[in-house]
Amino acid sequence: MKRRFDPRNLILIFVSTSISLLILEVLLRIVFSTNQSFLVEESHDKPFLVENKYWKVWHYTDSETNHQKDCFSVSYTTNELGMRGTEVSFLKDPDQTRIALLGDSFIEGFGSNDSSILHNLLTEQLGEQYEILNFGVSGGFGTIHELAMYENFVTHFKPDYVFLFYLNYNDPYDNFKAINEGLISDELEFQYEIGSKEEVLAEISKNKQPEALNPKLQGLYIFNLAQKGGRTLMSYLQSLVNMKADFQQGLTDVYSNDETETLKSGYKITEKSLHRLDSLITADSSKLILIQLPDPYQIDENWISWSSSKYDVSLNPLQPNTRIKNICDELDVEYYSMYDNAISHIQENNLTFPYFSQDCDRHPSEYGHKYFAEELNELIQKRF
Repeated sequence: MKRRFDPRNLILIFVSTSISLLILEVLLRIVFSTNQSFLVEESHDKPFLVENKYWKVWHYTDSETNHQKDCFSVSYTTNELGMRGTEVSFLKDPDQTRIALLGDSFIEGFGSNDSSILHNLLTEQLGEQYEILNFGVSGGFGTIHELAMYENFVTHFKPDYVFLFYLNYNDPYDNFKAINEGLISDELEFQYEIGSKEEVLAEISKNKQPEALNPKLQGLYIFNLAQKGGRTLMSYLQSLVNMKADFQQGLTDVYSNDETETLKSGYKITEKSLHRLDSLITADSSKLILIQLPDPYQIDENWISWSSSKYDVSLNPLQPNTRIKNICDELDVEYYSMYDNAISHIQENNLTFPYFSQDCDRHPSEYGHKYFAEELNELIQKRF
């Protein structure tokens, strides 16, 4: 005899499921009461970045910040001038070659401990004959920001060489953003402030790092745990298909032969900023070298292929390299691309996704920083 459906069973299932979820929520709150950051996608125990009126963003001075994400838990420290690294002096040791590194979060060392970032690894490889100064900073930093930083700050260190690191997929957009930030006008006239050495140092030191932040979870802990599991699963799936599943029109535009108006403006600001920067550095009896990093999208053949299909456009991973090299050639700025050597290194060592990046983040991993340091070490040994 066929049993009739009893609606009371639905009520029983709903009540029992609700009670089970409630018990799980209570247990999660107890377990993670002292470590909420585990369930947060990304957390800092203290603020790391502070506004700077001359080049828009910088680090707090004499600071220490713990930064946690799904695939890393690291600590950042800065010196009395807000640079990642040990104490430095404006006075240069005449027996040393001083190299200033200008760049964004890739050079800053976002997601890596102090001992694992590029400038420290390069210092170890080169020895006491060289002094490497790290002026990298995250927070939307492009070529024009680096120009404003050089003119206001880096110039006072009198470096022998200035390495400017260019990142294909965001530097043009960061340059375009600088129009709204007031660093440059719509007509591409520079508008950033220029201060005396004393004024700039006062700006750097006026803000002290605030006390520790307390990460707070939004909503139910169950949902936060589910999201963390989802992110972990996505990282695992990306490693299986050997690609970064990040499909954005703005990213693909960079590798297309057809430039958008935003990209055109970004590249114009790049060219104008490089021209002025090279003039300033030459006047300081120094030498500018632009270094184009192998970015995590252009070295990912599967991402290039899948993005080409998705947007029905032929993408060329070397398009931004050709664009920047042409600008450097016109300005007579020395240019160096890591792309070819990076591809050879990937093939020779059978590297798989995420290649030189973090598992959960596009920024360089410890392996990536080590590889970049070795590349630069070889360049310096040949060039100098």
